[in-house]
Amino acid sequence: MAATRTSFKPGTPKPANSGRKAGTPNVVTQTFKDILARVVSEPENEPLLRELRNSDEPTDRATYWRMAAKFVPQVVEAHISGEVTLRVVDLSDARKDEDG
Repeated sequence: MAATRTSFKPGTPKPANSGRKAGTPNVVTQTFKDILARVVSEPENEPLLRELRNSDEPTDRATYWRMAAKFVPQVVEAHISGEVTLRVVDLSDARKDEDG
């Protein structure tokens, strides 16, 4: 017996508990990060990565920084008491303006 699928009708709310659960990583994104981590960790690739980072071509530098951004935590949790001044800087936008 084939499973029946209900088709989505515009304007109807999503069913409860539908979609990916909070904290569940996207498989494609995680696979990309794993491959990128292997490439970056291979010693023979270090000169190529430095060349990409120091290139005169803005698109090369932008590519390097987009890859590097994959290793920066997307979520930072902190428990702070007292008075604190917090400044958040999104480096990906700053590099994009400068390097394409």
